[in-house]
Parts: sequence; structure tokens; C-alpha cells
Amino acid sequence: MRGFLAVPPEISAECSKALKTQKSFSSINGLLAFGLEKRMGYNAAYVCDRLAERVEVQPRFMDHGYFGAVILARRLFDNRGFAMTEEWLDVLTAILLHNNLNKYDLENARPVKLAEHPLAYLLILCDELQSWDRLAYGKVSKLDPIAWDAEFSISDNYIKADYIFDGFSVKDYSGGKLELRPNKSYLKIVNGTFVGDILSFIDATLKIDASAKEKIKTKRAAIQTSEDSFTNLLDFAKAIHASYGARCSEEGAEHINADFAALPLEFKVSNIEQAKSYAYKLERINCFYSGKDLDYPVVEDFNALTTRNGETATDFLCREEHVRWVREKLALGWSYGADYADLEERNRKKIHKDIVPYEVLSPAERKKDEIMINNIIPLLRMLGNDIKIYNCRFFGKPELTVAGTGHRFFTANRENLKKQIKDILAEYAKSYRVTVTTCYAWGADALIAECACELGLDTQAVLPMQYEEHIDNVIRGGEENGNPLTPKEISGLRGLLAQTSVCRVVPDATYTYCEASKYIVNNCDKLIALWDGKEVALRDKNGAPVNLGGTYHSIVLAKERGLKEGEDILIIPCSR
Repeated sequence: MRGFLAVPPEISAECSKALKTQKSFSSINGLLAFGLEKRMGYNAAYVCDRLAERVEVQPRFMDHGYFGAVILARRLFDNRGFAMTEEWLDVLTAILLHNNLNKYDLENARPVKLAEHPLAYLLILCDELQSWDRLAYGKVSKLDPIAWDAEFSISDNYIKADYIFDGFSVKDYSGGKLELRPNKSYLKIVNGTFVGDILSFIDATLKIDASAKEKIKTKRAAIQTSEDSFTNLLDFAKAIHASYGARCSEEGAEHINADFAALPLEFKVSNIEQAKSYAYKLERINCFYSGKDLDYPVVEDFNALTTRNGETATDFLCREEHVRWVREKLALGWSYGADYADLEERNRKKIHKDIVPYEVLSPAERKKDEIMINNIIPLLRMLGNDIKIYNCRFFGKPELTVAGTGHRFFTANRENLKKQIKDILAEYAKSYRVTVTTCYAWGADALIAECACELGLDTQAVLPMQYEEHIDNVIRGGEENGNPLTPKEISGLRGLLAQTSVCRVVPDATYTYCEASKYIVNNCDKLIALWDGKEVALRDKNGAPVNLGGTYHSIVLAKERGLKEGEDILIIPCSR
């Protein structure tokens, strides 16, 4: 271990020069101690002795903060182009401090102040607050499960944290018989020691409130996932970026021509999210990846697989990737827009011309999604470990298509309607892979699609006319009915449509939404209707159209198909 901690003389000299000190560093412990002395005022010799105990006199447990800092330092030193800076030393000492050392093991320890070591302060705060959905390895912590989820509300100088437990009691067999006792993790939150501990580790004027909620966790079932323990997401993301850039250059496709290290943080994270999405994408086509030799067919080409709709797996995955990309952009504050001269202006304004449905993309832009999909198989092989993609014909949840219809303009409370819609969809999603389809008229259609997107469900659109014509029609309809749409609402509608996996056009020259509504009703398993209960015909007594598609008409069509009200047809009262 001493050899692993040793700092080569040439690295030591570079560190001394970069840190502007006459001290030399023969070990990583000495470098870390110097950083703590500089930032926190602790005596470096004393800190060195405490750090040595972590190796030479093994404590009762392994401090991952210490070993994390040491391993990162070692890897940095092994990087030929690395140069030590004060910022890098701050990273190492923040990792060192976040877990145990400054909390319990220094005799003269004191809370970390934001001004003296901002990175350590933030890391300690995040580490302490992150007390949910993580594996427990300690003998004691395994007996008292932590919360399975958490909800946060954060404002200036204030954090409200609600931790959600399966139950506040745990089964205890320690006395030789089964007893129920309060979960210690829950008790720490409700008696204030959880927050008290945090505020004893950081010197803060920050106000933190923590509470506990009880809610049964819905377990995921009938799902097969890729084995990804052998993948390094950062390396995977770098490989994705490099390979994508090379392929785009070959194809003459526009792309950000920069090394991964030079990318803005947002685009680095985007590549990481893309890497994380591979397992989910493969699951959608009944595939998974693994480094094990398994008795399933190995997939060499996605074009050889077809989906239940008859399209190739490549085409399906291209749509999936575009939807993932759109949702990522929208979550980061981007919106549709084409008013930019170059990539720099586009990124500054956070607008993009491709935040549109997949069908509206130009062939060149679709090609970029195809490049990404065709990269999946070779990139997984590049990671080593003999990773293969396997096809398993049947796994995952069964499909369920839910159609949505309702009034374009209503007076009912929007948030109350959203809650009822989301409750229905969330219940379906427990047992099914749900696809929500609407005609994306303004009002109920858009609201149902919005609920589906917020729940992360698949959405599909059936429009009565081409995309841009439909947007114009919605805007004109709002003006004619005295409900003009704001620019934000128009942008929101575009964002919803851009998230659709399929955007189909079913035109009707007579009634604007009649054929489109008929299509979604004839191809659904369930129907959600926001309806005021009034039976309104499509035509008046003279045969003139009085309804643009008809919520009531859709309900009638669904009943004629054999769908049952209250079971398959869910009507949510909605006043106009």
C-alpha cells in the first residue's frame, strides 16, 4: 500500500511548483494533508498520522472517502498529460472530507464552512441528504432500510426534504421471535437527529426541514434488463461521442466537431444519458446486452429484427432516440426555433429546429439518429468483456393503447383534471407498457398528452392535417373562440408533439377532427374522455357541421366497438 501511496519525484516537484510551496510530497497522504492545512487550517503532520491509520492500522470499516481520494489521485498521476492545480487538490480533499474524516476522526474537527471549502461543503451536504434508494452494506444499516424515494423543494437558503418509506416499522428477529419495531432511519428523521447531524458537519445558515412519508413501493415485475456492471458510463459516453463524430464526418452530417473534454457540460451529460438509455432502448425491441454466454439468439443487425408494427428495429429505435433527445432538451429549457445562424448562436439561445416530431425531420437529421443506432452493437463490443446483444422474444409488460379525447375549451380546473388523468394512466402503467394517443387539438387532447409525457409514457399523435398546418389551425381556432394562445402555450404544444414516437396524419375534408378521432378510437384498448355530459351531434338538422370531431361522438364509437363505460371508457366530468 505504501508503494501505491508513493508520489514519484517528478510528480512531487510538479505539485510543489503548481501549489507554490517549498514542501515536497513523497506520499499522497502528505499531499492531502497539505490541502487540508491550506483550506481548513488543520496541522498537516497531525492529518498525515490520521490518514496513515486508515492503511497501517485498519479501522473497523473502510473509509470510502479516503480511498476514493487516493485512487483518483493515483489515476491522475498515471495520466501523462495531467498537471496538478489548486482546483484539483480541492477535488481530492473534498472527496476525502465528505464521508468520515472530518465528521468523527479528527480530534479538533469542526464543521466545514462554505467560504473555506465550497466543494467539500456541497459534497457533504449532498451526501447526507442522499439517504434514499441506495444499497446498504453495513451489518446495522441492512436491518433498517432507508427511504425508497424522496421529494425535495429547494429555495434560497432553504431545503425541504420528504423521505418516503415502504413502512415506518421493520421486522426484528433478534430476540428469537418476530417483533415489529420503529425503523431507525425513520426515527432519525422524525426526531430531528437526521438534520441535526447534517448541521453539525457543515457550518451553515441554511435551513433544512426533513419529514417522513409512508407509501408502499410498487415493485417492477416481469422485466429483463441488460447486465451493465461491466460498463463504465463515462468511457461509454466518450466512445459514443467520438464514434458519432467520425460517422457524421463520413456522412457529411452537421455535428459539434470537438473532443469530449472540450464539450460544454450539458453536452457531456447528454452523451452520458445516451449511454444510459441503451438498455431501455434494447428492452423496447425485446433485447438486452450481457457479457455472459447465454442461450438466446445474438443480434448482429437491427435491420434483421421487426417490431409488431412491421417496421425494422432500426427504424423503431431511431424514433426512440429522437424522443429521448427531445425530452432531454425540453427538460434543460430548450424549445423549438430556427432563428439562428450557427451552432454557437443556437446553443446560446437554447432553441433547435429539430424539436419536432420524427416524421418532420429532414432526411439528413434522421440519418444522424440512424448513425447513433447503428453504433450500438460495435460500441458495446468496443467495451470489451465480450458483450453481446441477445434477442428474447417475450418479456416485459404487455402493450396497452389509451386514446384521449375531450373539449377544446373548458372551464373546469386544469390541475384537478390533470390529477385525475395521471391517476388513471399511472394505474395502467403498473401492469402495462402504455401508449397514449390523441389528436392534439387544443384543450383536453393536449392536456392528456401532457400528463402522459410527465409520467414518461409513450405518446402518439393522429393529426387531421400536416404538422405546420395543424399548428396554424390550433392557433386560429383559439383566436376565433376568444381564447388566443400565448407564445408559451404554442411552444408547449410543439414540445408535446415533438415527443411523439409516431405522428400520423389522417385527413378529413368534411370535419376537421372526425376521421382522426375515429382512427384513435378504433385503435385503442381504453378511452379517456373529458366530457361535460351533453350529447351533441356532428351535424345540425340541416346537415351542417356543428362539431369538429365530437367528444360525445368518440364515446359512441367506442361503445359501438364493444368498449364498456366505467371499465374501458373512463369519463372525467369537464365543464365548458
